[in-house]
Amino acid sequence: MAKSEPGGYCGCLFLVLIVVPIMMVLWPLGWGWSVLAFLILMTLYGLTLPGTKCEVCGNPLRNSRATWKIEGKKHRVCRHCNERLERKQSRKGIDDL
Repeated sequence: MAKSEPGGYCGCLFLVLIVVPIMMVLWPLGWGWSVLAFLILMTLYGLTLPGTKCEVCGNPLRNSRATWKIEGKKHRVCRHCNERLERKQSRKGIDDL
């Protein structure tokens, strides 16, 4: 059975703990450096976020998604692929009886 994940992620803690102190340190050097540092940090933060597409079919993930272990590696799947994988697993369990 798949393990469901919560739908959203709040980056407010990231902004408070990382970006604000760096902005405060760089502000006396000029607003351009602060803005540049902010853009670089937001780009790096965006690269660390998990993907927003199903790793099986490629459909965009909405609010509901699940994690399946396929061939020893965790994959995030959409609702449709989750249902399909559950049916496949159930069918295999019935056949094993």
